[in-house]
Amino acid sequence: LLGYSLVGEGFGPKSTDLYIVYNSLYKDHLKSLGWDEDEVKVSSYLLKGEDGIIEFVAEDKQTAVFFLQCLSKLGITSHENEMILIKNIATKLSRMYDYVIIKQHPYAKINLPKLPKNCIEANQKVEMRNVGLIVSAFSTALLDFEKYNIPCVAIKYDKLNVDFSIYDQFLNIHEFDTNINKEFNFVKNQ
Repeated sequence: LLGYSLVGEGFGPKSTDLYIVYNSLYKDHLKSLGWDEDEVKVSSYLLKGEDGIIEFVAEDKQTAVFFLQCLSKLGITSHENEMILIKNIATKLSRMYDYVIIKQHPYAKINLPKLPKNCIEANQKVEMRNVGLIVSAFSTALLDFEKYNIPCVAIKYDKLNVDFSIYDQFLNIHEFDTNINKEFNFVKNQ
């Protein structure tokens, strides 16, 4: 709409032997520009530059962190659908964990619906010492925290106006639509 390329300006000229990209959306774009299948590798883990898992010693992993993403303000879903997502996920997590930290996105604050008492809103950096689970719709924060060997879960929701191939890059997926009235569970991404 504004003339910006979906995957970034100037991305894709055939100037190297191999491209490493975050997900299949970027890979498909490169293939449309003439790159061969074996010349484009998907590896968000490699792009983050991590050497391996950092063993994270926690006394008590009874906290979950929910990273918000301003989904309605960015036009990804309606305000109503975003509130349904936030309330449902926070409520499920509040039954499983002593504390649920709702981390506001630095882009813009979201006015939260009424949440269980053990849900704590945070605008600042979160102390990860007691964290047992991290969730978000599709935030790259999930990729950042995978190195700590904490389960990081992307929430796949049919009401999000996104290319669902973005979920290819995440290790764990929670299918929101099929689990809306169930406990919070997730599957390993194939």
